Amino acid sequence: MGAGVTLHGSKGDVTATKGTYGIGQAKPELASQAEQRKADAIELAEKVKRGAVVPTEYAPKLREAIDGDLTLWREQFGVSGSEFKAMRKEWLADKPERTASEWAVRRADWFAARDAWIASKK
Repeated sequence: MGAGVTLHGSKGDVTATKGTYGIGQAKPELASQAEQRKADAIELAEKVKRGAVVPTEYAPKLREAIDGDLTLWREQFGVSGSEFKAMRKEWLADKPERTASEWAVRRADWFAARDAWIASKK
């Protein structure tokens, strides 16, 4: 999955006043990285939903990936510390224990929640 070319002033132009998402961003230059991470998460979750099993040893790595996604969201949008902590607590709770496949689907679910958060800010 490569990066595409974005023309100035087009919908994907992160230099636009409202940014890629139609809302202000603290660091709009992070949009392409966030979208690549989202695409990767969705691709893996779709494979799991079609029956693929993610090896057990990937569970901590997928949890860490969600933590990275949350941190990127905070940095990209300038999310408050309290809102970040609440989201982190919600999305990274270890109880109940999750399999690697469950973490893979949860990561894609995080991006759906992030997109709903973005839509709520428009």
